Amino acid sequence: NELGTGTLLNNTANDGRPFLISAYHVFKSSANNAEIAVFDFNYESPFCTGIDGYDLQTVSGSEFRAAFDSLDFMLVELSELPPPSYRPYFAGWDASGIQPHNSYTIHHPNGDTKKISHDADRTDSMTFARRYLPFGHWRVHNWEIGTTEAGSSGAVLINNDKRVTGILTGGTASCTSLSYDAFSRFDKMWDYRQDSTKQLKHWLNPDSENIYTVDGLDLFFEREMACNVISNFTIDDKLALVSDYNDTKQINEVAERFDQYENTLLTGVSIGIKSFLAQSISREFSIRIYEGENIPTVPVKLFRFSMNNLNANAMNYFNFGDGVVVNGNFFIGLRVEDEQDEIELFQTAIPSYSLKNTMLINHDGIWTEADQNNAGKFGSSLLMQLTVCGGEQITDVDSIDKKSELVKVFPNPVNTFAVVEFVDPERNIITLRNSLGQVLFKSVYTNTRYAQIDMSGNVPGIYIITVLNKNKRETIKLLKNNL
Repeated sequence: NELGTGTLLNNTANDGRPFLISAYHVFKSSANNAEIAVFDFNYESPFCTGIDGYDLQTVSGSEFRAAFDSLDFMLVELSELPPPSYRPYFAGWDASGIQPHNSYTIHHPNGDTKKISHDADRTDSMTFARRYLPFGHWRVHNWEIGTTEAGSSGAVLINNDKRVTGILTGGTASCTSLSYDAFSRFDKMWDYRQDSTKQLKHWLNPDSENIYTVDGLDLFFEREMACNVISNFTIDDKLALVSDYNDTKQINEVAERFDQYENTLLTGVSIGIKSFLAQSISREFSIRIYEGENIPTVPVKLFRFSMNNLNANAMNYFNFGDGVVVNGNFFIGLRVEDEQDEIELFQTAIPSYSLKNTMLINHDGIWTEADQNNAGKFGSSLLMQLTVCGGEQITDVDSIDKKSELVKVFPNPVNTFAVVEFVDPERNIITLRNSLGQVLFKSVYTNTRYAQIDMSGNVPGIYIITVLNKNKRETIKLLKNNL
């Protein structure tokens, strides 16, 4: 099988038609191979950690649209539109023929996880070899950052305006050679040949308008169906193992907390796994989704998976099928079902003074935060990336000691009834808690300016009212007096 790099392209209709471009030789110089090609999405390593990615997000098959061997390009149309959870982006392009400069290429050298290389200089036009169109390629003299290798073929050259200007044919650049690469020119592919099966213009400019540049398209964002990847692990974090900080023989389950999401669809999770040992008959583990405030409290969904499909020292992706809708704080837990089996997970290696603490440990049914579970008092996060679609992360507006932005509450202190006045009456969710954090009252108010809370049956003391409006959450301190 031939390995190469491909890129989705936008068109002048901005309709998300799934055109993909790569090098003709990646398809073994045959249009027939479009039908049997497999296209992997999001094959990348998280946060430059060096561990492997996953290649489970695929589209199989495509239909040939155009190719020209003397420019080494091939345009295909995927058999299906990549779903929102793949987060497809349709790249913009530039067919003007202006020399690109300060260029980038995104590629998969030797079929490896995604890499990005940068050339700070201006390219020039060149004839790559006799069998190619004269002066039909842009030459990158050398890369200032990164390089390309076999498997990078078909990668796009992206100019300073973030538009595609060429497709990688070949060159002598490698990890040991600071040499050149040759990218077939997008403007030559555009309409150098009049045959629609040998040019790009017919497919990417269906209305034949006088257009030579197009910006990229985030299709599902435009349709308000956008998906994104969230993680508590940041680019500055270092890798460690859960076993470095904890006695894993006593751990029943670990979980990661994600804060303040409203009406959000979870479609899958990828988890960094260092190693695993499967000795039981079942060889099963489970991914569990919970809701709760500070610890996993309410079970929402359970998925079972086989350890036979795990990959060591890699991100492992687990699909949630039709997805799971969550609101507020939620937790993603991993539990090994049989004590004979083991899974060793990656977590952050951070100093004890860090405030990060989104990882939780379960000992015999009791959840504690990571910094309560080890002698060094280390907070931590699991190496976990979650694909979320729709919904919004809630912005916390703490108004306990500040002026309220969403509501007015009066009287305060209160004897019997507290009145809540909403700034935005469209939709508000009110939650009343006592000083122990217990929920005493919760209700949704739609298209109303005022709400009333009966405090007559509550003992004197301090209560907390939480108001959720769209993507903002506000907390107000309410004092209950003696009658």
